[in-house]
Amino acid sequence: MLAAWDIFNSVVTQPWIFALVCFIIFFVGFSTAFRWLWKLFIRWAKSARPNWAHGHLLALRRPLHFLLFFIAAYISIRFCIETGSTTLNWLNGALKTSLIFCGVWLVERISILAIVANASHITSSNATRDLLLLVTRIAIISVGILVGLDNLGISITPILASLGVGSVAVALALQDTLSNFLSGVYLLVDQPIRVGDFIKLESDVEGYVKKIGWRSTQIQLLSNNVVITPNTKIATARLTNFDLFDQESSVVIPASVSYDGDLDHIEQVTLAVATEIQQRVEGAVRNFQPLIRYTKLADSGIEFNVILRSKQFTDSYLIRHEFIRALILSYRKENIEIPFPQRVVHTPKQ
Repeated sequence: MLAAWDIFNSVVTQPWIFALVCFIIFFVGFSTAFRWLWKLFIRWAKSARPNWAHGHLLALRRPLHFLLFFIAAYISIRFCIETGSTTLNWLNGALKTSLIFCGVWLVERISILAIVANASHITSSNATRDLLLLVTRIAIISVGILVGLDNLGISITPILASLGVGSVAVALALQDTLSNFLSGVYLLVDQPIRVGDFIKLESDVEGYVKKIGWRSTQIQLLSNNVVITPNTKIATARLTNFDLFDQESSVVIPASVSYDGDLDHIEQVTLAVATEIQQRVEGAVRNFQPLIRYTKLADSGIEFNVILRSKQFTDSYLIRHEFIRALILSYRKENIEIPFPQRVVHTPKQ
């Protein structure tokens, strides 16, 4: 029994063997804790973010395993072996670099996972989403390589200087392309417009957003033609998005009546027509009560607006058509005069 203890004590007192034993203990402990935490993480991810599929989450396991491996190795060598030798310093530097690369690998996987998980919200084409994934991956890996080289003692100042000069040259040569690309990234991230939204630009171009690409946005007009607009124009233009927060839209229809008309009777007839249209026409909001608001005492008559409501902006065209048609018929039946523009001119006597 004493001989076995002496052998064990002599083996453990050897620095490298003691470090190996510590590494095994740390790695097994980290792995056991990781398996338990991983089950909790999978359970939470599925309940909190249904878009985070289990197959996508599995992409995080390999970088996490490597990260735990190098953490256990670094702790074992750092605290179980006395520093001073060249071999040990080199090994510490290699382990630090490995930790950095594993961390970069993990960050890259998490970033890609976040983009893929929100792919349904980034309502763009697959080509645009793949481009975002590629740019994200290149950016993270590039930063990780620079940090790793700096940790190894390699000066990255010349590399940064060369990248700076090259970036300026590329930016000047591809100014319009980069402007459209960055505007496309802004449209995807900030989402002032989304695929399927009905929008109207300052240039009176209105239609459905069919695609947000990396260079241009495609807008399908009601005539079924497609207008291709550079992303820079979309990002800097003042536009109206009829579907951004609420698809319901007010339908304001101007009208006018003669000064000789009975306003109470006119309101009764107009609201009856508006209510009938609101209940009958497809695309109108059934529970909305139409309104009348007088706006102006004009030269030829009293002007007012009739306010109805549609489920979508494009439904307003049919609602407007049916209301004007029914209102004319009702006014004729009730002998309500719709005044023509008129002007009284007095001429001096000769």
